[in-house]
Amino acid sequence: MNDPNGVRSLLAACLDGLPADHPAEATCLILNQHVSRFANNSIQQNMACEDLRLHLVVRDGDRLGSASTNRIDPEHIRRLQHTALAAARAGAPEQGLQDLRSDCPTPVFENVDPATLDHDPDMKAKALAHTFDLA
Repeated sequence: MNDPNGVRSLLAACLDGLPADHPAEATCLILNQHVSRFANNSIQQNMACEDLRLHLVVRDGDRLGSASTNRIDPEHIRRLQHTALAAARAGAPEQGLQDLRSDCPTPVFENVDPATLDHDPDMKAKALAHTFDLA
C-alpha cells in the first residue's frame, strides 16, 4: 500500500475508539524488498515482498503501552488497541513522560528511487551482465 490516503485511514482507525483521556500515537511503516539470487553468472531466483507494520503507543496516566501488527483488518486493529491499552495499564509508572500527539499532521516519508523499484528481473540481468562477464 503506497497510497498516503489509505495509510492515513489506517492510522485513523488505530486511534478511533480509544478512550478520550488516553493520548495515543500511531505509526505505519511500509517496507518493499526486492532480492535477486545469482549463480553461474545468471539470476536464479527473484523475490519481492511488501510488509506493512502498524505501531500504536497509548498513554494511561503516567504509563505507556505499545503494540504492533501487520494485520490491517478491523478485528486486528481492535486487538492492537486492546493490547496497547493492556500494556499501558500493566506497565510501571514513568516520571516526565512527553505528551503524545495524535492531532499533528501526518508526515509522509518516501525514500524510494523509482528507477530502482521498477527494475524487473530482465533489467537486473542486463545491468549486471558486464559484471558477470568480468567474474
